[in-house]
Amino acid sequence: MFYLVLSVVWTQAVLGHGANPFVPQIHESTAAEVLTGFAVAICAPVVEEIFFRGLLYRALRNRLNVAGAAVIVGVLFGMVHASTYPLDSLLPKAAFGVVACLLYERTGSLYPSIALHCLVDASGFEAATSHGNVGIVYLVFVGLAVLLLIRRRIKGPSPLAVDAYRWRPGRAP
Repeated sequence: MFYLVLSVVWTQAVLGHGANPFVPQIHESTAAEVLTGFAVAICAPVVEEIFFRGLLYRALRNRLNVAGAAVIVGVLFGMVHASTYPLDSLLPKAAFGVVACLLYERTGSLYPSIALHCLVDASGFEAATSHGNVGIVYLVFVGLAVLLLIRRRIKGPSPLAVDAYRWRPGRAP
């Protein structure tokens, strides 16, 4: 949520009210658009999250506190995108890098930050290919979230997960 608010405020403040913050329209063949969408919305977020959060953040986190490591990785994440995005969009990208680090720190898993990164990149790609509309991506992600919640509710936690939360003598509650 923080990233979304920052992106909107930054876009309005820097680019102006009439500016379109999205990438110019893409007009390719259907196969090229599908492959580009897959690369942009799936492959890039997975690779970037594994590198920035899984490797770089974890290495810095072993030596620094959460805030220091998150800010360094966030700034590097924004700087890496300087070659493909306008300079005035790098602050929101750096903020996203920090938020993704905090999400990884909170959950202990790369999956939530990968999902968030996929959502952001997929919505940008959809906006670029559909004149600024992003409804389909959000519907897909909401549908996936509902399905995962239903699956979790039906299946229940695994015995290993239940055992992890059981109290054992000599272990702090």
